Amino acid sequence: IRLFNMYSNDDNFSIISKIINSIKNDTYLNLFNKGEGIRDFIHIDDGVNIYRLILESNFNGTLNIASGTGVSIKKIINVAEESSNRKLKIINNSISDAKICTGSTKLLYKEFKVNNFINVLDFIKNETKKWKFF
Repeated sequence: IRLFNMYSNDDNFSIISKIINSIKNDTYLNLFNKGEGIRDFIHIDDGVNIYRLILESNFNGTLNIASGTGVSIKKIINVAEESSNRKLKIINNSISDAKICTGSTKLLYKEFKVNNFINVLDFIKNETKKWKFF
């Protein structure tokens, strides 16, 4: 299994949670590549459902657990800022070589008919709209 960038409502390890916590708590976010890196995010609920399908099957091989869609960190930050009506404090750090990291989900669909995932941008909008700032 190749599990891509997982996130959830209450994790404290993903870039998604770091963006949400930085906006919510008005703290700084360390950002690499000016947020231009493109990643493939998978919600933990989708990951768990896919693992269950795999464990209940006779599948033998290599499989990406991913949404198959790349989203830039900059886009996620923009959506979080717009929906929360707050500006994120950013510290831009070094440049890394990892620019785009997405997974093909063709085999996932072929073997398990899975192609409907929680959208990371919708997740960010829903989470940040819940907050009340004074």
